[in-house]
Amino acid sequence: MTDITAVRIIQNQLASKTEVINGIKVPAAFTGEGSRKFGGRWNSIGTPIVYTAGTQSLAILEVVVHVESERLLEHYSLFEVSFDQSLVLELSLDSLPEDWQSDPAAESTKVIGDQWVKQADSLILQVPSTIVSDTPNYIINPYHPNLNKLNIIGPIPYPIDPRIKQTRS
Repeated sequence: MTDITAVRIIQNQLASKTEVINGIKVPAAFTGEGSRKFGGRWNSIGTPIVYTAGTQSLAILEVVVHVESERLLEHYSLFEVSFDQSLVLELSLDSLPEDWQSDPAAESTKVIGDQWVKQADSLILQVPSTIVSDTPNYIINPYHPNLNKLNIIGPIPYPIDPRIKQTRS
């Protein structure tokens, strides 16, 4: 068994809530509710998934590219989630559509993620980050029957240094 640890950084107001999914109590940060409401690079609106990053640094970058104001960066918490490599399906760079890094996110990547959730072949989908393509993001299907195999630690208060977002001239 090879354990992988991924990181999820979320706003504090969501950090302490819990939900029950298929009889399993999980932090609300792992329900996929936000992605279900708004969609993302790897899912359409209506499909719940949970985005995590392969490192803390990448998790910070993934937050910062979506935050409008550096003042908001002080109000975050971190979760670490560990899982066995056997629970992961990896998408390699050369298997992705040409437009996978487009901004806004292409329909082609949403279709890939939506199909993966529906097929439920794995609990976790490993995809390259659009920010740092040689570092993975791990997408979790919160309604997969193996959800109980995740080891989730947190929330840990994790204010992000607002200097990261400041515009420099």
